[in-house]
Amino acid sequence: ALENALSSLKNLTKADIVEGKCLKNPPEGVKLVMEATCIMFNVAPKLVPDPNKLGKKLADYWEPSTKLLTDPQKFLDSLLQFDKDNISAATIEKIEPYIAMESF
Repeated sequence: ALENALSSLKNLTKADIVEGKCLKNPPEGVKLVMEATCIMFNVAPKLVPDPNKLGKKLADYWEPSTKLLTDPQKFLDSLLQFDKDNISAATIEKIEPYIAMESF
């Protein structure tokens, strides 16, 4: 899985990042990847009202993730230089459900 992720990362271009940043309502796959990216980089979600439960809030990572995309080259560099060998136990615990998803 790690090798596949690294291979995909190496194929990512600055133009891909710019395109993703411009999306107002991105496809679920893009949202999912950026949500996981926020978790890995310890970026907190924005709490938004749950449309199905009055008074309840949902974690929304899209808006915070777009801040990571502000400088596409810096974002790509941060992904390529990410210290994958020293991920905290808390982060691993948060990211495991994503890894288990078939759609991820």
